[in-house]
Amino acid sequence: MKKDIFARLSSGESVPYTDPEYWKIHKVVEQTKKLSVKLNNDDDSEEIRQL
Repeated sequence: MKKDIFARLSSGESVPYTDPEYWKIHKVVEQTKKLSVKLNNDDDSEEIRQL
C-alpha cells in the first residue's frame, strides 16, 4: 500500500505533479492561503487564536 502523499513528502520523497494524490496538496495550499489572508487582516487576538 502506498503511503499518503503528505507522509511521502515528510519523509523527503519527491512527488511529481502527475501523482494521482497531488490534488490533496493543491487543496491544502488553497486553504492555507485563505487562512493567511484572515490572519493578516484580523487585529483581534482572541479571534486569531480561534482560527
